[in-house]
Amino acid sequence: MSKISVIIPAYNAGRFLPECLDSVIAQSFSDFDVVVCDDGSSDDTAEIVGDYSKRDSRISYVHLDHVGAGAARNSGMERVSGEYLYFLDADDMIAPNALEVLYSAAQSHAADVVVARSHYLNDITEEESPIDFTMIDVACDVALTGDSLPSKPFQTFVGWPWDKLFRAEFVDQHGLTYQNLRSSNDAFFVYMALCRASCIVCVDKDLFTHRTNNAGSLERTRSKSWNNAIAAMKAIRDEFSKDQKLGRYWDSFVNWVSHFSYWNMSTLGEGSLTSEVVNAFDEFLSSIDCVGVSFSNIEDAAFIELSHCDRLDSISSYIQLRKRNEDLFNHLYSEKRELMAEIERQKKSLKEMSDRLSSIECSRSYKLARYISGMFGIFKRVRHE
Repeated sequence: MSKISVIIPAYNAGRFLPECLDSVIAQSFSDFDVVVCDDGSSDDTAEIVGDYSKRDSRISYVHLDHVGAGAARNSGMERVSGEYLYFLDADDMIAPNALEVLYSAAQSHAADVVVARSHYLNDITEEESPIDFTMIDVACDVALTGDSLPSKPFQTFVGWPWDKLFRAEFVDQHGLTYQNLRSSNDAFFVYMALCRASCIVCVDKDLFTHRTNNAGSLERTRSKSWNNAIAAMKAIRDEFSKDQKLGRYWDSFVNWVSHFSYWNMSTLGEGSLTSEVVNAFDEFLSSIDCVGVSFSNIEDAAFIELSHCDRLDSISSYIQLRKRNEDLFNHLYSEKRELMAEIERQKKSLKEMSDRLSSIECSRSYKLARYISGMFGIFKRVRHE
């Protein structure tokens, strides 16, 4: 049995798989196995994994009939026996010490879940940028247990699995599985794990590279499966109704429901925010008990209140207005960030010039030149006298 099982769902990911698998093979931690769950790809995914498995016996391959990423991950879990589970997207990469750091943290603190930092890689521009919203207001490199567990897991963390390590026994104990959805299939698994964990450790190290702006990724085509977000929220809501122990996180969940609903509707493709979409989200939001809930964001509080209005078009109007304001803010913030970056570049350039000048002034040749120049000055004064 391996210490860590790496599960990689892949669908037509041949362009990215070599870089992804190379990052896994290069790990400083060697006691792991990998299963690539090919979700009915029509590209060269099978051939690529086959070549890698010939070179490294820790890598295995399973073919599936396009069941979706959630079902593919479930299939992977059924085929591995690692002490810990790590779910990696086929177009992402991990740092050379990622598994070592995650395993060490999990073992040191007997953690059910370990979370670490990450950054984006723009697939078009190849620019990297930090992801600064994945561990909010939480202590790092210590065991979070009991009252020290985050009281707002839905705001503290993000509901994706690739920046987290899960203890397999803990997952089995709570019967955690991914939903069989085209998109948003990971929210239930991840958030239920975070809500049920007895111990969470947050590692203050950037260990994951998450590719964004990939035209083939599901996050770019959510308009085809917008109702999956509602299915994910319903599943989590139903779990809350079954287990009173989860009640401590109800405020956090309602806050997330409001924001997640708004985000899903506001980021659909052009012309996709139809009355059918608005009506479906409105119906779900109306079923959420938000009486006495403390909202951390005034916009989210206002948005969920709209679900109790009679006019559905007010929701669409609100979404469009709020989205325009956010786009304007992001544009201004981007311009400010670019200006500050340019200022920092100029400061760095001036410092380099200053350091170069200081280096020249301290050099023997410069001192000799100054001495010779001084001597010529003395000769010149003597001649004039």
